[in-house]
Amino acid sequence: MADMIQSLGVLIGGGIIWVKPKWVLVDLICTLVFSAFPLAATLPMLKNIFWILMERAPREMDIEKVERGIKRIKGVKIVHGLHVWEITVEGELYCLAMSCPNPVLVLKRSFLMLEISEGKRLGFIM
Repeated sequence: MADMIQSLGVLIGGGIIWVKPKWVLVDLICTLVFSAFPLAATLPMLKNIFWILMERAPREMDIEKVERGIKRIKGVKIVHGLHVWEITVEGELYCLAMSCPNPVLVLKRSFLMLEISEGKRLGFIM
């Protein structure tokens, strides 16, 4: 859609310059106005890329709620050092330390809890 609008603006600007050759300022105005469209479209994408490169915690995720949910899993004694980083537009990386008698079972339960509460498909590495 933006390309069509830009092409239409170039056609109109070219038509004006064709009819009135001394109005070359129209070309500059069209260039400035229509360069704002792609810039406005790419700024949100650049913002997301910046936050991914900075490995920030996802805005929409309540990390304290995730930690409370993991602490409520049967078999978990202690949870500390929970960190969540946004590593792609739709992916996070979770890291935590916990004390429990059966770590594989607790990890499976904790990932099931995260899949249900956060709506993400997860896997884990021990």
